[in-house]
Amino acid sequence: MKKLKECAIIAISAALIGCSTNTTAPTINNREKKMKGTVVIEKGKPLATIYVSWKLGQKQDPRKIRHLPRPIRLLNQARLKIETDLNHHLKKMSGTELKIISTNDPAEVKAPAIVLGELAVKMGAKSKQTTETKESFRILSKNGLVLIGGESDIAAMYGMYEMLERIGCDWVMPGEMGEVIPERETVVLPDMDISESPSFLIRSPWYSGGVRIITGKERKEFAEWSMRHKNQPSYIHGGGFHPLQMMGGHVWGALVKKFKADFEKDPTMLALVRQPDGTMKRQGPQVETTHPKVIEMFENYIKDMFKKKGWPKDKTVSLGVGPADGAGFSESPESQAAGSGRVDPIMCGFDITDLQILLCNTLLESLNKEYPNLYLGFYLYNLHHDYPMRYKPHPHVEIVIADISYSRFHSTLEPGIRSRKYYKTILKQWERLSKEQGNPMMFRGYNFNLAECLLPFTKLKMWGDDIPMYKKMGCLGTYVEWNKNWSNTGPSDYLEVKLNWNTSLKWKDVLHAYCEKAFGEGAPFMEKYYLNLVKKQHASKNDIGSYHGFHLMYDDEFIRKSDDLFEQALAAVKSPRAKKLITCYREPLEMLKIYFAYRKAFTSYDFKQAKKLYDDMLALWSKYYKINSNLVSKSGPVYLKRFQEKFIKQGL
Repeated sequence: MKKLKECAIIAISAALIGCSTNTTAPTINNREKKMKGTVVIEKGKPLATIYVSWKLGQKQDPRKIRHLPRPIRLLNQARLKIETDLNHHLKKMSGTELKIISTNDPAEVKAPAIVLGELAVKMGAKSKQTTETKESFRILSKNGLVLIGGESDIAAMYGMYEMLERIGCDWVMPGEMGEVIPERETVVLPDMDISESPSFLIRSPWYSGGVRIITGKERKEFAEWSMRHKNQPSYIHGGGFHPLQMMGGHVWGALVKKFKADFEKDPTMLALVRQPDGTMKRQGPQVETTHPKVIEMFENYIKDMFKKKGWPKDKTVSLGVGPADGAGFSESPESQAAGSGRVDPIMCGFDITDLQILLCNTLLESLNKEYPNLYLGFYLYNLHHDYPMRYKPHPHVEIVIADISYSRFHSTLEPGIRSRKYYKTILKQWERLSKEQGNPMMFRGYNFNLAECLLPFTKLKMWGDDIPMYKKMGCLGTYVEWNKNWSNTGPSDYLEVKLNWNTSLKWKDVLHAYCEKAFGEGAPFMEKYYLNLVKKQHASKNDIGSYHGFHLMYDDEFIRKSDDLFEQALAAVKSPRAKKLITCYREPLEMLKIYFAYRKAFTSYDFKQAKKLYDDMLALWSKYYKINSNLVSKSGPVYLKRFQEKFIKQGL
């Protein structure tokens, strides 16, 4: 294994200390035998004890946990994970669990021991860093004592997963299929003294879609996977873990629905929208933001939220006051007079960024005396994705960056991509403002190719360039919208959560480690496949999203070379788990073959064959969904039907 830089991810560090990445490794090598550390299990027999400072077994009904404040819920989850997940991994490794004792007295701790949480801090494992979210941890391991402490028990949980990674464990996707746990009779926890804190205070990827898109089991597995990678679970989305994680995004439509009677009584509060025939009509879901009654409605909505939540008026909170998703913004004389008059060069409509800033400023000027720590924000995308020309934002305006309007296949730092170049100029202006007057910023992007979730796609280079850029800009963190699609986006999803914790990592190093852990002996071939995918995707200069640019990026030669790499990987691999993962991760390539045949058919006006191939794409998706529902996105068939079904049926 090649020598890597010190900034390489923890999984690589585990490999460098001699830990196997193969779940069937039966023995310890000579390097492990000589490694200094604490032997916690020897030849399948437990030697050490786990010590924690809280009362054990305080398991709560998940239905009750939902009603607890989010930080308390995460604390409960962290303690439960320390109690159960450490032994889960040790048992899968060696067949043996360790006894757990609850005590606050360091004198009761007998070596060899693993000590977690506040008790470990008392015994010397105090974190060397401090964070606003109390997530910095420290591992101090020597003389038969493995102390894992930090600023909180949540931090201690992160330290526990760090230690597990150091002895070869990893989690390449949610659920049992993604667990990489080496088998060994003797388990040694290495001596070390490390202290870590996160690059971002907010690290909250979340699955989009309701219960018809994401099952309860999938959400639970994803939350567990997120915590194992030191990210905040997906249920944190919506605010609560950090006070400036904006709650709510697309608010206008919700207000129209909530106050339906008021809008029906006075339709002038709705946007004045140009119809296809050129006439103008008042309609939702967008609103007339300059209307005095709309301003009053927003004020009452914010005040009511404070009352319903039981928040003190000086609570620091960030609330979204952004438009409904989609178009239909007002072209009324009032909006035109209050706006900037700018036409957006990418979306080709009237830019409403200034109207959004005016709305936030007006509300904050009215409410900040009563609610001094109130922040208001909106998603910086669509026709409100620019920098304001007319109004200077109030210092309590939060900017939540969502890069939906720019190339879906390139990073912001790549030369020659015009839409990304324009985006970069916008970010520079917001960065300057934030540094001047403290406006908080966050990134809220997407882990998938919007409006298409079936064909080969990766954000490896995009995340590798952009996430460190957002850190350098001063963003508080990321809460990226995820589409569950692990056979396709697995490596770049893994990279994202690793960069959320440590933005100094290099994406190629992380990919290398991912392939080593996920694919065993097949790693060199799979790594080459993903590097080829990156090269092809980024060499294409088209900015086209959805299905419509894939024939400009990939060709038959790419498919042939990729097939060869998968065959070589399958021939080399020995682990059944890794072989299954390689087989399943081939699914997007199989889909690309069918899609190219489908496109060839309909461009030749053979709609009968095109309809058959359309059905074949749905059948392939269904096959892998049945194997493991985490592998493919349930939105895949939705987008396929939305953009292709009507066309093919009418063509036929």
